[in-house]
Amino acid sequence: MQCRAGPTLRVAGHAAGSIHLKAHRHDLAHVGLVISLHVGAMYLPSLLTGRLVDRVGPIPMA
Repeated sequence: MQCRAGPTLRVAGHAAGSIHLKAHRHDLAHVGLVISLHVGAMYLPSLLTGRLVDRVGPIPMA
């Protein structure tokens, strides 16, 4: 149950956000732009952190 709760809530939140934007009469292109910006903001930092780990090396965790 616990493993399914996170992804389920995330998908529900994304769907609710899209419905909310559409309910406030935003164009579908704007809804798509918001989703695209959100996905970009999630994955773009990985480019920087990946290079940082390559330079510094992995840090051992206790």
